[in-house]
Amino acid sequence: MKKILLATCLFLSQNFGFAQDRIEFYPYLRWDNYPSFSIPFNSVLNSTITMKGKSWGVGLNYMFLLKNKLFLKGGAGYYKYSFDQIETFTTLFGTGHARSINYQGGPSSTFGYSCDKYWYNAISLTVGVEKWFTFNKSVVLITGFDILNYYTVSQVYNIPASNYDTEFKTTGNRYFGLGFNIYTGIQKQIGRIHIGPSISLPIFSAWKQDSAFPFEQNSKSRNKWLNGIQLGITCKYALTKNPSK
Repeated sequence: MKKILLATCLFLSQNFGFAQDRIEFYPYLRWDNYPSFSIPFNSVLNSTITMKGKSWGVGLNYMFLLKNKLFLKGGAGYYKYSFDQIETFTTLFGTGHARSINYQGGPSSTFGYSCDKYWYNAISLTVGVEKWFTFNKSVVLITGFDILNYYTVSQVYNIPASNYDTEFKTTGNRYFGLGFNIYTGIQKQIGRIHIGPSISLPIFSAWKQDSAFPFEQNSKSRNKWLNGIQLGITCKYALTKNPSK
């Protein structure tokens, strides 16, 4: 039995790369410009909304060596999916910096309530591939492609002081969106650790609408191509003391 177990371990390390597998820790910041869209309040009044977002997240991934410094990875993390710069234009009222929200609470408001920023606390799930190119014994260039899925577990909407000055929180659990990113970076090896900066380009992003806002439904989506950038620090820890370079 011991010989069988030893042979199995040797087979896995030689053919599936366990000796070079790694755990990756990845904190990051992301900036997005979202496409404009219109809200038809009535037959004569339309509102055009444009938004930007500064989001942040952290991921923990397992990196599995396939061959020739090509890794398959997968993991989970937290992501604060943010829409925090809102510009609303209507022909009657001009430009404002908030959008209407279906908020029930606080003192009564003749013109309803507005939201000037909001975000979704989300679980992010990642699957991707990464290729390493060695510069020397201690420096590598990395490049890769990630597929991401987001599941929101709570939502926060800021009601500004002009209405009520509070944060309206909900706890609806639902699938929220997906994304496809490409990235590159440089990493320095220090013992078992590879660490360094990386930059990502969000190729495609899609996210659900939100029934907290007028004329939106959770079942419908919006999307964008490009118009974003992500910066982060990748820190990879080798599972063996002396992995192959």
